[in-house]
Amino acid sequence: MRILTALRNWIFITHHCSYAYNYEEIMKRTLIKRRPKTILEWGSGRSTMLMRKLCPNAEIHSIEDDLRWFLRWKIGIKNVNLHYIPLDRYSNPDFPNGYFDFIFIDGENEKRVDCMKSSLKLLKDGGLLMMHDSEVEEYRRWFNLFDFIEENNHTVLLKKT
Repeated sequence: MRILTALRNWIFITHHCSYAYNYEEIMKRTLIKRRPKTILEWGSGRSTMLMRKLCPNAEIHSIEDDLRWFLRWKIGIKNVNLHYIPLDRYSNPDFPNGYFDFIFIDGENEKRVDCMKSSLKLLKDGGLLMMHDSEVEEYRRWFNLFDFIEENNHTVLLKKT
């Protein structure tokens, strides 16, 4: 019985991890090619570490609405500006218009459309927006605000013109 349980857990974890981190391929390729100097991320986590590794000289800002997650990351992450912003103000961070070269949205599902709208102001002309879990129809209706570059494994890459 223990073997069967272990096998089920391994299958679940393997499937979950391969889906959860499917943005990495497109993110690696994009960051290596573009080398953004300013990055904004909604939803800190594994992607934060990847961006830090691939863009060590970039100014990275990561927005988090979960206080416990924020406190955990605040202690363990270096060279990233981690911001705790409650959900009611989550999608409207206080940055100058046109400040960011690259924005990654992987945060709160209920605020992703608002984050996309804010990205229009926060991105520089020619800046890139990447969204994980992009297959949701509600999000897809807003893609036309940007130029489409590519979509792969539930991750879309868009460009502000």
